[in-house]
Amino acid sequence: MHPSDCLLALSAVLLLTTVAHVAAVRCKCTKESETVTCTDGVCDTENGSCLMLDHPTMGIHYTCHTRGLKDGSCHNRTSKSGVSVKICGCNAPDFCNFSMWPDK
Repeated sequence: MHPSDCLLALSAVLLLTTVAHVAAVRCKCTKESETVTCTDGVCDTENGSCLMLDHPTMGIHYTCHTRGLKDGSCHNRTSKSGVSVKICGCNAPDFCNFSMWPDK
């Protein structure tokens, strides 16, 4: 194997290792679900988003989501009980859901 091939292979391994390490984000978590486990107020997501949910009667909750949302975006969804819940998502840095949308 030519030295330049070795260097190229090593560069590819380092790049993949760096990308895999950066993909996981830690989020503040106050609400568990079937797909999210909160441990000491923290959840982890790989390739997903940290969320802030602002419910008009239950207040603000934080969690992880397995799918990525546009960083810093918010939208309203209607809950099962028929109320409008504001949902905002972020992708980085760790605990961005609490730093961007602190509890009132």
